[in-house]
Amino acid sequence: MTHQLSSTHGSCTLITISDSRTQATDDSGDVIEQKLIERGHLILQRAIVSDDVSNIQSQIREALAMQCASQFIIMTGGSGIGQRDCTPEAVKEFNHIPLEGFGEMFRLYSERDIGPRAMLSRATAGILTENDKRVPFFILPGSTHAVTLAMDACILPIIGHVLDLCHTKEQT
Repeated sequence: MTHQLSSTHGSCTLITISDSRTQATDDSGDVIEQKLIERGHLILQRAIVSDDVSNIQSQIREALAMQCASQFIIMTGGSGIGQRDCTPEAVKEFNHIPLEGFGEMFRLYSERDIGPRAMLSRATAGILTENDKRVPFFILPGSTHAVTLAMDACILPIIGHVLDLCHTKEQT
Protein backbone atom coordinates (compact mmCIF):
# COMPACT_ATOMS: atom_id res chain seq x y z
CA MET A 1 0.00 0.00 0.00
CA THR A 2 1.40 3.40 -0.94
CA HIS A 3 0.47 6.66 0.71
CA GLN A 4 -0.11 9.71 -1.43
CA LEU A 5 0.87 13.12 -0.12
CA SER A 6 -2.26 15.07 0.70
CA SER A 7 -3.07 18.33 -1.01
CA THR A 8 -5.30 19.42 1.89
CA HIS A 9 -4.88 23.07 2.85
CA GLY A 10 -5.68 24.56 6.22
CA SER A 11 -5.94 27.73 8.23
CA CYS A 12 -3.13 28.54 10.63
CA THR A 13 -2.52 30.65 13.69
CA LEU A 14 1.10 31.81 13.68
CA ILE A 15 2.53 32.85 17.04
CA THR A 16 5.97 34.39 17.47
CA ILE A 17 7.30 34.16 21.01
CA SER A 18 9.81 36.91 21.69
CA ASP A 19 10.56 39.74 24.07
CA SER A 20 12.24 41.76 21.32
CA ARG A 21 10.52 41.08 17.98
CA THR A 22 7.94 43.40 16.45
CA GLN A 23 5.80 43.01 13.33
CA ALA A 24 8.55 44.85 11.44
CA THR A 25 11.38 42.62 12.72
CA ASP A 26 9.66 39.21 12.82
CA ASP A 27 11.68 37.69 9.98
CA SER A 28 11.02 34.09 11.04
CA GLY A 29 7.28 34.72 11.17
CA ASP A 30 7.52 36.24 7.69
CA VAL A 31 9.30 33.12 6.37
CA ILE A 32 6.63 30.83 7.83
CA GLU A 33 3.79 32.97 6.50
CA GLN A 34 5.28 33.16 3.01
CA LYS A 35 5.88 29.40 2.82
CA LEU A 36 2.36 28.58 4.01
CA ILE A 37 0.71 31.01 1.59
CA GLU A 38 2.82 29.68 -1.30
CA ARG A 39 1.42 26.21 -0.52
CA GLY A 40 -2.19 27.42 -0.40
CA HIS A 41 -2.66 27.66 3.37
CA LEU A 42 -4.42 30.59 5.04
CA ILE A 43 -2.96 32.63 7.90
CA LEU A 44 -6.01 33.16 10.08
CA GLN A 45 -4.22 35.00 12.86
CA ARG A 46 -0.67 36.19 13.50
CA ALA A 47 0.54 37.37 16.89
CA ILE A 48 3.70 38.22 18.79
CA VAL A 49 3.73 37.44 22.51
CA SER A 50 6.42 37.73 25.16
CA ASP A 51 8.37 34.77 26.54
CA ASP A 52 5.85 34.12 29.29
CA VAL A 53 3.94 30.87 29.85
CA SER A 54 0.61 32.54 30.65
CA ASN A 55 0.81 34.87 27.61
CA ILE A 56 1.54 31.95 25.30
CA GLN A 57 -1.28 29.89 26.82
CA SER A 58 -3.72 32.79 26.38
CA GLN A 59 -2.81 33.06 22.71
CA ILE A 60 -3.28 29.30 22.21
CA ARG A 61 -6.67 29.46 23.97
CA GLU A 62 -7.69 32.34 21.70
CA ALA A 63 -6.71 30.34 18.62
CA LEU A 64 -8.76 27.37 19.82
CA ALA A 65 -11.79 29.48 20.76
CA MET A 66 -12.22 31.48 17.55
CA GLN A 67 -15.49 30.75 15.78
CA CYS A 68 -13.54 30.01 12.61
CA ALA A 69 -10.87 28.17 14.59
CA SER A 70 -7.41 27.53 13.23
CA GLN A 71 -6.81 24.05 11.90
CA PHE A 72 -3.17 24.15 13.01
CA ILE A 73 -0.86 26.34 15.07
CA ILE A 74 2.79 27.16 14.44
CA MET A 75 4.84 28.81 17.18
CA THR A 76 8.34 30.15 16.62
CA GLY A 77 10.74 31.13 19.37
CA GLY A 78 11.25 30.19 22.99
CA SER A 79 12.19 26.59 22.21
CA GLY A 80 15.83 26.63 23.28
CA ILE A 81 17.46 26.33 26.68
CA GLY A 82 17.79 30.04 27.44
CA GLN A 83 16.55 31.38 30.75
CA ARG A 84 13.40 32.89 29.18
CA ASP A 85 12.64 30.02 26.75
CA CYS A 86 9.33 28.50 27.87
CA THR A 87 7.23 27.66 24.81
CA PRO A 88 7.26 23.85 25.31
CA GLU A 89 6.23 24.34 28.95
CA ALA A 90 3.30 26.54 27.91
CA VAL A 91 1.76 23.69 25.91
CA LYS A 92 1.96 21.19 28.77
CA GLU A 93 -1.22 22.59 30.38
CA PHE A 94 -3.28 21.51 27.37
CA ASN A 95 -4.45 17.99 26.61
CA HIS A 96 -2.35 16.85 23.70
CA ILE A 97 -0.88 13.89 21.90
CA PRO A 98 2.90 14.36 21.52
CA LEU A 99 4.46 13.76 18.11
CA GLU A 100 7.98 12.86 19.25
CA GLY A 101 9.09 12.09 15.71
CA PHE A 102 8.89 15.76 14.72
CA GLY A 103 11.55 16.89 17.18
CA GLU A 104 13.73 13.89 16.38
CA MET A 105 13.51 14.57 12.66
CA PHE A 106 14.15 18.30 13.06
CA ARG A 107 17.23 17.69 15.22
CA LEU A 108 18.52 15.09 12.73
CA TYR A 109 18.31 17.57 9.86
CA SER A 110 19.68 20.39 12.05
CA GLU A 111 22.70 18.32 13.08
CA ARG A 112 23.77 18.17 9.44
CA ASP A 113 23.92 21.98 9.38
CA ILE A 114 24.97 23.01 12.88
CA GLY A 115 26.51 19.89 14.40
CA PRO A 116 26.00 18.94 18.03
CA ARG A 117 24.32 22.26 18.86
CA ALA A 118 21.19 20.67 17.34
CA MET A 119 20.62 18.75 20.57
CA LEU A 120 19.94 22.06 22.37
CA SER A 121 16.71 22.54 20.42
CA ARG A 122 13.44 21.64 22.10
CA ALA A 123 11.45 21.87 18.87
CA THR A 124 8.38 19.73 19.28
CA ALA A 125 4.93 19.04 17.89
CA GLY A 126 1.69 17.44 18.89
CA ILE A 127 -2.06 17.35 18.49
CA LEU A 128 -4.07 19.52 20.88
CA THR A 129 -7.17 17.60 21.96
CA GLU A 130 -9.22 20.28 23.68
CA ASN A 131 -13.05 20.49 23.53
CA ASP A 132 -13.45 17.70 20.97
CA LYS A 133 -11.04 19.48 18.62
CA ARG A 134 -7.87 17.97 17.19
CA VAL A 135 -5.48 20.78 16.32
CA PRO A 136 -1.87 20.05 15.30
CA PHE A 137 0.78 22.38 16.71
CA PHE A 138 4.45 22.87 15.95
CA ILE A 139 7.01 24.64 18.14
CA LEU A 140 10.02 25.87 16.16
CA PRO A 141 13.19 27.75 17.05
CA GLY A 142 13.25 31.47 16.37
CA SER A 143 16.03 31.70 13.77
CA THR A 144 15.13 32.09 10.11
CA HIS A 145 17.52 29.28 9.16
CA ALA A 146 15.88 26.84 11.60
CA VAL A 147 12.37 27.92 10.56
CA THR A 148 13.21 27.42 6.87
CA LEU A 149 14.59 23.95 7.59
CA ALA A 150 11.59 22.95 9.73
CA MET A 151 9.06 24.18 7.20
CA ASP A 152 10.74 22.68 4.12
CA ALA A 153 11.88 19.35 5.57
CA CYS A 154 9.39 18.57 8.34
CA ILE A 155 6.10 20.49 8.14
CA LEU A 156 5.15 21.30 4.56
CA PRO A 157 5.64 17.76 3.22
CA ILE A 158 3.24 16.29 5.81
CA ILE A 159 0.83 18.97 7.06
CA GLY A 160 -1.93 18.06 4.59
CA HIS A 161 -1.86 14.43 5.71
CA VAL A 162 -1.82 15.46 9.38
CA LEU A 163 -4.87 17.67 8.79
CA ASP A 164 -6.63 14.81 6.99
CA LEU A 165 -6.01 12.49 9.94
CA CYS A 166 -7.10 15.07 12.53
CA HIS A 167 -10.32 15.95 10.76
CA THR A 168 -11.44 12.53 9.55
CA LYS A 169 -14.34 11.08 11.51
CA GLU A 170 -13.84 7.54 12.76
CA GLN A 171 -15.70 4.98 10.67
CA THR A 172 -17.79 2.64 12.81
